[in-house]
Amino acid sequence: MIDKGRQLARSYDINLKVSQVLQRRLKHAQESFAARLRAAWEKEAAASLAQPRLPADLWAQAWRYGIDAMQRSVLFCDTLRQRGNNFLEHERAGKPPMLHFQYETVMDGRQFARPVNYALVRIVPPDGVTVDPKRRPYVIIDPRAGHGPGIGG
Repeated sequence: MIDKGRQLARSYDINLKVSQVLQRRLKHAQESFAARLRAAWEKEAAASLAQPRLPADLWAQAWRYGIDAMQRSVLFCDTLRQRGNNFLEHERAGKPPMLHFQYETVMDGRQFARPVNYALVRIVPPDGVTVDPKRRPYVIIDPRAGHGPGIGG
């Protein structure tokens, strides 16, 4: 059995080393970011001094930016509307697995005595595909219950 004092000292040493590595990495990242920011600023400042902008140009840029922001806002709201409609449609259908191929439900975890958010399904082979029942089946566990990219998305 390890002595508690030695274990605590070892834990402290490990934490100290991890924090030192993290500090070095953060310092390097900060210096790199500052250098890149400085280089970008100098490039932009040189371009601005070479060709000064008129106040009318600034207003035109602001106008274009405002129009772009409004268009993106409308597209974003439309995407949210479509996502909401898809969600409601999926809810009305009883939240079936989102698979893009034929399947048969073997067991539905929502019907268990203690319901869970899992289902065991059997993929129906496409026409022309033969399945050897003597071979071991594949079991795929999707932690998102098929509601994201991956097996069905």
